[in-house]
Amino acid sequence: MPLSHVSLRSETEQDRSFLEELFIATREEWPGFRDLAPASRSRILKEQFHIQHQQYKQYPHTWFNIISVDDQPVGRIYVCQNPMELRVIDLSLLPQYRQHGIGTQLLRSIQAEATRTQLPLRLQVHQFNSARHFYQKLGFQEESRNSSHVQLMWSAAQHKGPLVGQL
Repeated sequence: MPLSHVSLRSETEQDRSFLEELFIATREEWPGFRDLAPASRSRILKEQFHIQHQQYKQYPHTWFNIISVDDQPVGRIYVCQNPMELRVIDLSLLPQYRQHGIGTQLLRSIQAEATRTQLPLRLQVHQFNSARHFYQKLGFQEESRNSSHVQLMWSAAQHKGPLVGQL
């Protein structure tokens, strides 16, 4: 898949059904969900999506973007910037668009912004999420953890050399 066809646009209310579909697609195989009956799994995941969506909208100074390939939505990336840090609140791709370099391209771009602004870049990932290893390959280091999530941090001061793949 050519990365030149990847673009970002601001999220709109018309993206709501896609965002719900994306949320379900990224979580339905998590432990605890895959054993549920399909109707129950769908209902619970839709409820969780709506709760998460409301929580995310409360972050000030956040870019809510839809990731598109050839003008078709394939994911979302939410990034919050405050005076203390850049924080990736969410990076999600439909399963068939993973491992094509899209996430790497986007995170490298955010790392370049973190370098430019001299801010640390942080994110939180669920312990069961295999993306944790992806983030660590991009230089994120574990900062803390709790019973369900791992806090990761990337800092330009820890990583010398050019960043490639800027969007």
